[in-house]
Amino acid sequence: MHRASISKAIHLFALAASAGLILVSGPSSGEESLKNTPFSYGEDFPDLTVSCEDVRGWASKAPNTEVRFNLAARGKLSRVSADGALAYLIMCQEPNPKIICVTYSTNGMGRGDVVTFAGGFRQLDPEQIVLDPCLASRG
Repeated sequence: MHRASISKAIHLFALAASAGLILVSGPSSGEESLKNTPFSYGEDFPDLTVSCEDVRGWASKAPNTEVRFNLAARGKLSRVSADGALAYLIMCQEPNPKIICVTYSTNGMGRGDVVTFAGGFRQLDPEQIVLDPCLASRG
């Protein structure tokens, strides 16, 4: 492919991606409001941050939609692992569901650190919630 064609394709892709982000950055008229919940649509940060003790109850109230939405959670890391490409940060322990943050780096975070996760919500089963993509920070 010619260099100018590659540049044009990248530019068109970037424009399409930007338009897509604008379209999903907030609820459409048919989507439920997520105000005052630990959930948000698109790139918005949720109004609330859920704890390990409260995540099961909130997960049962998760939006029933095909649109990507996020969950924000705060707690102690119970496990940290990385495979060279991705890092898996896990908070919460039984009797609470595990929350697994899929990210690119541990950023020096380790077991026992109090962290905040925010990322795309998916519940694998009643005992496992995955946030992917996910941002993690101390505190």
